[in-house]
Parts: sequence; structure tokens; C-alpha cells
Amino acid sequence: MKKVIAFLMTVLFMASMTVPFSNALAAQNKAPSVIPAIREWNGSSGEFTPNAQTALVNLSSSESIEKVQRFFKEMLSLDLKISDKESGKNEITFKIDKSLSGKVGKEGYTINATSDIIEIKAPEEIGLLYGGISVVQSCTADGFFPCGNAVDYPAYPVRSGMIDVGRAWIPMDYLDEITRYMAYYKMNEIHVHINDDGSNGHDGFRLESDIKGLSSPGEHYTKDEYRAYQKKMLEYGISVVTEIDTPFHSRCYARAENPPPYIPGNNRCLDISKPETLEFVKKVAFSDI
Repeated sequence: MKKVIAFLMTVLFMASMTVPFSNALAAQNKAPSVIPAIREWNGSSGEFTPNAQTALVNLSSSESIEKVQRFFKEMLSLDLKISDKESGKNEITFKIDKSLSGKVGKEGYTINATSDIIEIKAPEEIGLLYGGISVVQSCTADGFFPCGNAVDYPAYPVRSGMIDVGRAWIPMDYLDEITRYMAYYKMNEIHVHINDDGSNGHDGFRLESDIKGLSSPGEHYTKDEYRAYQKKMLEYGISVVTEIDTPFHSRCYARAENPPPYIPGNNRCLDISKPETLEFVKKVAFSDI
């Protein structure tokens, strides 16, 4: 399932972007096959091909290496060991280098790749994660990472996508997986649309609520698991933006004990002229996330 998600997102991204190359004419190696494309690339010759003996070397007590290790396992079936000692051969090193901040910003990184070693450096933890992901992507696409030097940083500060769990229920383990693979494409925000009116009559409110009767029976996230999900995704560089939809698309609130008033003749739109409507929405927003 993880490879299916990654493949579908690859098709989506490739259909909507042009891949630029820097120094393409002078480079012997083309830029690695990654999405989004490497911003600056200076290719040499040769390639680095990971295998079961490849080590991930943690030179800065990085918390990102375990996430890169997981992507290697899920995408390439390589269960790579993590070490804190360099051998100079068949390894991928990860090192925080604060001096790079003026060159690549908070989310950027550099890669120096030879046939023996790949060195990933970044000023912040998220850059090490993105650099490792670029190596995984290239090896997944082509079987190797081309030798050369990369300088990469995002073109846009916010890279977001929306998941509508209100109309179509998505269990937490699948939402977790989808969000991690948004990080795999260096996206840094997910908008979770928590309630809506389904055309099939499936009027969902997907959070555990203090308001009796509001949460969709059997198809909602508990407060504890949703909070844990938000915290976990911050480790992948992703902010979770939760939308509680009002005043329209609000048929689900009619299930609640003491529901708010609706516009007469419209069971989908709350009547915002009534003070009790505002009080109801404040209770939903401030007690349920």
C-alpha cells in the first residue's frame, strides 16, 4: 500500500511540474530522479548503489535517520543499520551544519555523492530528512543515486494538501500513512477537513466531541490519537491544520444534543444571526481539538 501511495503521488506531481536542471550541459550525470526536482546540481561520473550492507551514519544525533531508515525499508525493502561511526565506504552520512543556513534556508540541504559515500548536510533537522528522502526517491526510481553535488531548498514556504475525512472516513493508521508520504514529497502542511455533508447522506464529524451525539458513531478520531498524530507529523516537518466547517456544510450538527439553529428551510446552513449559534461553534472549536 505504501508503494501504491508513493506511485500515485509521483504521477500527480510529474503531471504538474517541469523538472529543471542546473549545469545540465556540463554535467556527466543527470540530476537525480526526485520530486520536487533538485534546485542546483553539478554532476560527476559514477553512481552510489545502496545494498543490505549500507550504513546510515548519524554524525549529529539526528532524529531524522530513523524516518529515512523506514522509507528505505518500505520503498526498497532495505533494512539499513544505523551507526554513529564513519567507515568511509558504503555509507550515507547525516550531519547538521549551521553554516549552511544562509545558503539553503531552514528546510534545505546539500548532498555530496561519490560511489563510496553520500554526505548529507543541513542547517536543521528537517533538511537532513529531506536529503535522505531525495536519496531514497532516486534509488527507488533508478536503483542508484548519481555521483555529484546537490544544493536543494524549497521554492515555496508552504506546500500543502487537503484530505477530506468529513465526506469519506479515513482510519487513523491510513491518515498517518498518507501524511508521512506527503513528507516523502517534501510537503509541509496537511489540511484535514474534519466535517462535511456527504452526497450519500454520510454527514460526518470526525473528532471525539464533548457535545453528546455529535461525533460520527464508530468513525471518528479520539482526542488522544488525534493529538498524538499532530505531534508525530511535526517530526516529519508537517503542520496539521484542522478545519471545522461552518456555517454551511453543517448538517452533522443537527445530530448533537441541543443543536444550534439553522436557517429556516435549509438544514445545511447554521443561522449565524442567532447568538446561540456562535456559542455552539465556540464550544465545538475550543473543546474538541
